[in-house]
Amino acid sequence: MIKDHYGPPSLCVYDNKVSGAKTIGYGFNMETKAGRAIITSLGLDYDKLFFNQSCLTELDANALLQADLVIDVFRVVTDIGDNYTELCCPVANALVDAYHNVSSLAMDYRKFRPAIAQINAKNYSKAADMIQSSAWCNISVPDCADDVAAVRKGC
Repeated sequence: MIKDHYGPPSLCVYDNKVSGAKTIGYGFNMETKAGRAIITSLGLDYDKLFFNQSCLTELDANALLQADLVIDVFRVVTDIGDNYTELCCPVANALVDAYHNVSSLAMDYRKFRPAIAQINAKNYSKAADMIQSSAWCNISVPDCADDVAAVRKGC
C-alpha cells in the first residue's frame, strides 16, 4: 500500500512540501530523533545524503522503508492493543499506511487514537469518518481515500 501511494522512491533528499522536513526514499523523514541512527545502521552516510552529496539506491530505499515499517507497525500494535491480532489484513494495512504517511509528514499519529478506539469497538464506519475528517486527509487525499475505504469495509 505504501509503495503504491508513493510511487517510485525518491533516491535523493527533498524538502517535504507539508512539513519542510528532509525526506528520502518512501517518505523517510531524516529529521526524526532516530533518522541518523537508522541511516547509519544501514552503512549509509547520513551527512552526504542530508546535504545531497549522494543518493540512495532503490535497495537502500527499501531498507529505509522496512525500518520505518517496524516503527509504524509498533505504533499501530501499541495503539490497538490486544485486538491487533483480530484485525483483518486490509484494516491493519490501512492503519500502518496512515501512520506511515502521518509520520512522514511530521504530523502527530496519536490523533488517530479516537478512531482506533472505534476500530476496537468494531465501529468501522465511525472510525473511517474520524480518519476522513483528519488534517492528513486534506493533504493526502488519494492515500486517505484508500485507507478510509479499507477501514469502512471493516473486518
